[in-house]
Amino acid sequence: MELGKVRQMVRSRFGFAVAIAVISFIAIFGFGFMAFMAERDVMIKNTTIRGRSIAKILSILNEDAAVHRDPKLLERYTGEIGRERDIVFIEITQGNKLIAQYRDDRMTSERVIRRVSSPLIFHGENIGIIQVGFSIEQAHDNMYEIKKMTIIVGILALSFFISYFILLL
Repeated sequence: MELGKVRQMVRSRFGFAVAIAVISFIAIFGFGFMAFMAERDVMIKNTTIRGRSIAKILSILNEDAAVHRDPKLLERYTGEIGRERDIVFIEITQGNKLIAQYRDDRMTSERVIRRVSSPLIFHGENIGIIQVGFSIEQAHDNMYEIKKMTIIVGILALSFFISYFILLL
């Protein structure tokens, strides 16, 4: 075989391998990015829906006449709702006045808390704010795992393509 034809064949295989490598990396990191964003979106939607549901429940409970005769009753309701494992705090405020609150005793850094605020409704009128803080540590852990697996798969693919290129030469 001629040396020119051999070089041309190696170049065409090398070019094909480079194209496959680029497409593979785009696919790997594109999939990783989409999985990361999907996990983030699910966390945001879930905490928003749950925060609004908790606000609606507490608004309904606030309209109960018994709550107005016993202000500590709303505090007990807030504490009961706050017992869910991923709720870090619940605060109900009217203007600058704190009406009721629940705070989890577990230590959670501020960077892993998602705050959801909703109006406190009393007889159809907005009279305050209900803020719920959700721990999103699990979502952060899931997103970290997605990043880690994407990098590992990318490194494996890179090592495969480097090996292939070495064999072509």
